[in-house]
Amino acid sequence: TIIPSFLQNPQNTQVIRPYLFFHILKSAGMSLVSGITSCFEEMKSELPYQVWYGRSDSPKGPEDQVGIKAARQCIQDHGSDSVGGFIGSHSPMMVIEETQIQFKMVTVLRGTVDRVISDFNYDCMRNNKQPSAVGLQEFINTPKQMNVTVKTLLGLDRICGGEAVIAGNLLREYFYAYCFIEDINLLISSILSLENLPNLHIGRENRTIDTFRYQPTATEVMQIKRLNQEDEALIDIL
Repeated sequence: TIIPSFLQNPQNTQVIRPYLFFHILKSAGMSLVSGITSCFEEMKSELPYQVWYGRSDSPKGPEDQVGIKAARQCIQDHGSDSVGGFIGSHSPMMVIEETQIQFKMVTVLRGTVDRVISDFNYDCMRNNKQPSAVGLQEFINTPKQMNVTVKTLLGLDRICGGEAVIAGNLLREYFYAYCFIEDINLLISSILSLENLPNLHIGRENRTIDTFRYQPTATEVMQIKRLNQEDEALIDIL
């Protein structure tokens, strides 16, 4: 279900601020960014957009610094009290906060098993490596591949336990809107409607080729859930 915090806090709509899409890996980020920015572009709207992708696994890295400068320039060009555009970012929250810009934060979440398998398949495709049970075991047992959603939201590189509650509070209190991947078109429609732009429904971007799609067994599904308990807990909380 879409959780639009702008409905819970109507005063948010009184202050026009730039949107920032907080991209969690393999959670339909490219689809959302492409859908909204193409509409902005097509209508020659006064909503300039800028796609800024840093990396969640290298906070404070060069790409993040480029993103910070780009975001600040966007506000400088359009004013702190005007729409500054739509920015997509892989950067962790600590980097986004460093911009000192009050963004309208939005994000899309995906079920744990679907996100992990999609990430694994995409990794195989990028490396031209046929997906296999052995390859999946290596992938899901790599620490950096565990609890990616919670770690990305909180800017962490490891999990100690209990972080799902903190991530859930962050989404509810700090984000302008969020949804699960099944409702991505509803999120897009909501944003476009608020900006008086025509709605559109999107297809999928950045898809994995069918030959690189691995179908996990029931045992592997349970294993993925066990290795990603904080991500699973976050979904239960929401």
